[in-house]
Amino acid sequence: MFEDPTYVESLDYRDHHYWYVLEKCRHIGIQKIRPGRICWTARVLTKEKRYHQKTIGYITGANPLSYEQALDKARNWFASPKMLKRASPSAPIGTMKYLMICPIGEI
Repeated sequence: MFEDPTYVESLDYRDHHYWYVLEKCRHIGIQKIRPGRICWTARVLTKEKRYHQKTIGYITGANPLSYEQALDKARNWFASPKMLKRASPSAPIGTMKYLMICPIGEI
């Protein structure tokens, strides 16, 4: 999705971010406010259940970042000691940790 420059170009300009969920509580986003101002943003859900976000680079301009570069920067930020201390635990999307069973018979 965000790795496709054609897709990013097709997004409308707006005040709000476009978000993509990387894993539970971890997101990468695009802020597309106006031409020439298109940013990569990382977002994490804190233990207080509030989002903390950071601009990690630009898609346009003198030193644009590719999706892969932005993803690396986002993951490094998520793994920083400061963010690990504040962040809710992450987990892959769509997995279960526990087997669902019925103690009295078939489900």
